Amino acid sequence: MKIHEENITKRILIPLGLTLLILLTISMISIYWLQRLHFNEDIERHLKEVEQLFQMKLDEDAKVLESQINLLQLDKNLQEAYLAQDRETLRRHAAPFFNAIRAKYQVTHFYFINLDRMCFLRVHNPQRYGDIIPRFTLDGAVHKDIPVYGIELGKFGTFTLRMVYPWKIKGKLIGYIELGKEIEHITVAIKKIIGVELFFTVNKSYLNHADWEEGLRMMKRTGDWARFPSVVVIDRTMPVMPQELKAYIGSPSLFSKHKHLTAALKLSIDDKSYRGGFVPLIDAGHREVGHITVLNDISEREAALNLLLFILIGITVLIGGALIGFFYFFISRIETRLVKTRNKLIENDKEIRGQHNFLQNVLNSLSHPFYVINVKDFTLKIANAAAGFDQLKESSICYMLAHHNSQPCNSDELACPLAEIQKTKKSAIVEHIHYNKQGKAVNTEVHGHPIFDEQGNIKEMAVYTIDITERKHEVEKALQEREAQYYGIFNAATDAFLIFNFAKRIVEANFQAQKMYGYSKDEFAILPYKNIVHPDYYPIFEDFLSDIQNSGEFQAESVNIRKAGTAFEVEIRGSTFNYKGTPHLLVVIRDITEHKQMVEKLAQAKEAAEAANYAKSAFLANMSHELRTPLHAILGFAQILEEEKNINSKEAQKSIRIIYKSGENLLLLLNDILDITTIEAGKLQLNPKDFYLHDFLKRIAEIIQLRADQKNINFTCDFQSELPNMVNGDVIRLRQVLINLLGNAVKFTATGFINFKVSQLMNKTFFQIKDTGCGIAPDELKTLFQPFKKIGDYTHKTEGSGLGLSLSKQLIEMMGGQLNVKSTLNEGSVFWFDLILTSDWQQMYEPKSGQVLNLNSADLEKGFDQPISLSTQIFNRTEMVGPSNEVAKMLYNLAMQGDISRLAEEAVKLKKDEKLKPYITKLLQLTSEFKIQKIRDLIKPYINDE
Repeated sequence: MKIHEENITKRILIPLGLTLLILLTISMISIYWLQRLHFNEDIERHLKEVEQLFQMKLDEDAKVLESQINLLQLDKNLQEAYLAQDRETLRRHAAPFFNAIRAKYQVTHFYFINLDRMCFLRVHNPQRYGDIIPRFTLDGAVHKDIPVYGIELGKFGTFTLRMVYPWKIKGKLIGYIELGKEIEHITVAIKKIIGVELFFTVNKSYLNHADWEEGLRMMKRTGDWARFPSVVVIDRTMPVMPQELKAYIGSPSLFSKHKHLTAALKLSIDDKSYRGGFVPLIDAGHREVGHITVLNDISEREAALNLLLFILIGITVLIGGALIGFFYFFISRIETRLVKTRNKLIENDKEIRGQHNFLQNVLNSLSHPFYVINVKDFTLKIANAAAGFDQLKESSICYMLAHHNSQPCNSDELACPLAEIQKTKKSAIVEHIHYNKQGKAVNTEVHGHPIFDEQGNIKEMAVYTIDITERKHEVEKALQEREAQYYGIFNAATDAFLIFNFAKRIVEANFQAQKMYGYSKDEFAILPYKNIVHPDYYPIFEDFLSDIQNSGEFQAESVNIRKAGTAFEVEIRGSTFNYKGTPHLLVVIRDITEHKQMVEKLAQAKEAAEAANYAKSAFLANMSHELRTPLHAILGFAQILEEEKNINSKEAQKSIRIIYKSGENLLLLLNDILDITTIEAGKLQLNPKDFYLHDFLKRIAEIIQLRADQKNINFTCDFQSELPNMVNGDVIRLRQVLINLLGNAVKFTATGFINFKVSQLMNKTFFQIKDTGCGIAPDELKTLFQPFKKIGDYTHKTEGSGLGLSLSKQLIEMMGGQLNVKSTLNEGSVFWFDLILTSDWQQMYEPKSGQVLNLNSADLEKGFDQPISLSTQIFNRTEMVGPSNEVAKMLYNLAMQGDISRLAEEAVKLKKDEKLKPYITKLLQLTSEFKIQKIRDLIKPYINDE
């Protein structure tokens, strides 16, 4: 077959050239259109900028007016004159302020208005008063009771920004203060910032012709009422009004919307081009009373766009010609290569046919069936002789030849390997039943492998099958043997086993279940499950079966019914499992009637034991009280005899001291027993109250110091500086615990030291007692806190009652802490616990009024982490140091203006002065809470008006 080069080149080159021409033309038009689109976007952006800048300037001026009114309303002279309704005095005090803000902020209007909206005084025009003020800003301030501002259209056709402020004295509304200023300066500011021309117009329906003409004469301006049918121009940035604007500005449709108007202007004035639009003017009453015409000079951009269009046309011609020439040369070379490639393909086709025959011979040599299936239509592409499909045809379909079926296999029992491979894109192995030529069923294991195309999609599946009929018979035989073992275990179980299907029917019951319920196996097969469940427990059993089915396991207690009608308590457990190839529910039931009876007896025995223990504690408490009365008499008489001067015998004096000492020890023992029994009886109550922690610790340390000095033991205290001054807790019980623990440390320490450390972390106070005494053996640590348990050597075991540590532990736990101990025999012990003694975290850093902790110079040289000497004293707190008169005035002015952020910044700067820290801390706390009145009260005492 001959290929004509000229025909092919022309057929390709002509449509290609036309396509290039169309694409280049479209590109050129698109670029030009996009530039035009940018013009429109710039117009819309300028309109939004004008609107935003106009509103921003109004907001800025309004804030200035509000700040001035804030100062005005606090002036005492103005308040007194207004409350006295003295108009002349009020004008005299307000006039200097008005002159100042008129010169500085161009304020032109200054009103004092009564609650009935009547003008009490016009400071800018004092001769005129007594008229009712009918303005939107005043209406808003009256109804909302907040400062309101906005632009108001005057009768002379000018806009005035007005701020009306409710005037309150001590929270009571007495009237309104209004400031106003003209807004002509905003026009100049907008033009200067954005660089656009502006025309301000007002709808004639909001003006009176005669008033407008009078306003022109008063302000020495010129204007033409009849130039436009519906609007008048009140301000402009261009010296001359373009005639072309008349068609746009005079249109009544300009007042039909309250957003940016979508209609755009396009004007040519002299040699310049303008594009623009309109921004509505909304007054304080939310009326669209006019609009701002915005014109943007686009002359330079228009010229640049025309130049761009000319350049694009030239580039299009050059690129198109170059591409046509290039493709002519390129296509000619490709056509030559096509001829060579065609001849080579013919030779390759012959070679592929030979390889196909070779591959078919290799496949026919395989002993297992092998074939390739098209995944789209299930047709067979290749099959070897072992497959038994004879000669393949175009209509040879795998499921018709292998399964003798008219549709693909898609059941759960015969999963299609092709479906599995398409789902996972991986090789799959499934079991199938195939049929040979004689129609005999053969169990096969099908191995499927995906074949992908260049895009990674599965296009074919290679399959080979293995006959597993004999292997299936062996597996089934093994399963039968396992099932026999299962039934042996099932029937030998001591618990009742019931198997339910998902329809909640009993399909199997073991021997123990038949014995427990009294039903035979056949009776169970037709028995509704409700026959074995007590009616009160139907819902529990329903939930039980549902939860097993949903979550796979469950356990509960229930009451069941035997065939004879007797009820018994059971524990039921369940799980899901496969029974004969399908999911079932296995329920295990255990008779717990005897177990329940035993638990009930144990509970009764426990209650009896607790009652006996309570009776014991009550008895000990009563006995302790009874013994204390005669014991006090013995101590009293012993003390009298000890002081008796007529008894001179040393032996008698010694005997009296022994009586007194023994009685005192017995009294301590009775007190400990009374506390222990009171706790066990549940009658001991804590009595928390506020106390000074440093003073408390100092007194404890003084008591222990005396005892330590008697044994020549070094006793040190480490009270850290972060400790709170005032705390809340049961001071009596805390003293009892500390004296007991410190007393034990002195008792069991012969040489060395005892350290008493108290520190603070967050809201917890930590107490630690460390000694170098005899220590505690590991086996004694386990029973250390048991009542009447003594520790240490024989000498020390004879001292004390053995109740101190047990009582201390229980008291600390009642106060919310935990007593801990760490000890090494013959080396020493450490006891520690922590308590929450204060609910106010601020107390840690700011002592209560009237108290402050002072340390001497020796303590400061040691540092706060070193032990503090016992000479630490509590002194009266001096008055809080405040700022100087000048600084106080500056802070007070900021507070009066409500400038909290600036006030906080100045306070932080002052915090560097150590003397001012307490004052500045309080001031910063009030600023964070925005309590302006309290801030003023805090600053004012430090201002000296003299």
